[in-house]
Amino acid sequence: RTDCSDSDAVSPLGAVLSCELDGHRACVILPRNLSKAASPASCAALANAQHFPALLDSEGKRLEFARILADVPCSGDGTARKNAQVWRAWKRRE
Repeated sequence: RTDCSDSDAVSPLGAVLSCELDGHRACVILPRNLSKAASPASCAALANAQHFPALLDSEGKRLEFARILADVPCSGDGTARKNAQVWRAWKRRE
């Protein structure tokens, strides 16, 4: 969402913050994907989102997240159900 009160400039009212634990994804892949949005209000951080520090505005007040989207690790269950070869190759780890 943007503030369109000034027809010459569009300033974002929100931001996208992407946290990633993998260095390659945080420093190469996420910035490349975020650049496609062409938004000045996006960034990628090499960080654990569980322990991400508080973000403060210019007055020192804590910024809150309005929405959180999580891309959690996959269990692989869907692939196993769709591909019989997965079951034939599967071996239990001890």
